[in-house]
Amino acid sequence: MPIFCPICNKSSAQSRFFGAFCESCMAQKLKREIPKHARIYQCRFCERLKIKGTFYDYDKNSLGRALNVAMGLKDAKVIVEDFKSGWADVKIIFHREGENIEVKAGVSVKVAHETCQKCYRISAGYYQGVIQVRGNRMKMERFVEGLKRYVERRDGFISKIEDQQNGYDIYVSDKSVANSFFVERKIKVEKSFRFYGMKRGVKLYRNTYAVHL
Repeated sequence: MPIFCPICNKSSAQSRFFGAFCESCMAQKLKREIPKHARIYQCRFCERLKIKGTFYDYDKNSLGRALNVAMGLKDAKVIVEDFKSGWADVKIIFHREGENIEVKAGVSVKVAHETCQKCYRISAGYYQGVIQVRGNRMKMERFVEGLKRYVERRDGFISKIEDQQNGYDIYVSDKSVANSFFVERKIKVEKSFRFYGMKRGVKLYRNTYAVHL
């Protein structure tokens, strides 16, 4: 026995139904529930997007996730089809009655700026360790480039590099990343520690690594 949509009178023989409503009328109902405005947060320096307290590289996927959170949508996925001048054309896939239903809409987007922890630390010259590399100039150049790539791939950074008379002093953001770099590449290093403060009752140390190439 077919059922009929109470809005348009379409029968279940003609369309998928979601509860008492046909697909078209359910899509219109969901579209009316979509907020017309959304505010997202982006780092003012690296342009990564903040999603539930964590910053992610900017792309259409992360923008869709940020809009999903900003619009408070549940059991839905936002796909950004176009975004420019504070306006996003989106396709929203709602999951209802065990099936997916797509709705297209336009959303006015306000971008608020914050500074992510990584960029704040870069601007403040933050570091956990200093690598003092000395030796053959060509080998040191290759060492510095390899270290940069290694650290950046692990979401760290090098806050500064000081050119010394006989080498470089390299200030790295994360000493655990520096430690793994030396272990993976089997580089011999002399390590020392310097106390520099307390955080929540825990003593903090900066590492100094001496490397000769």
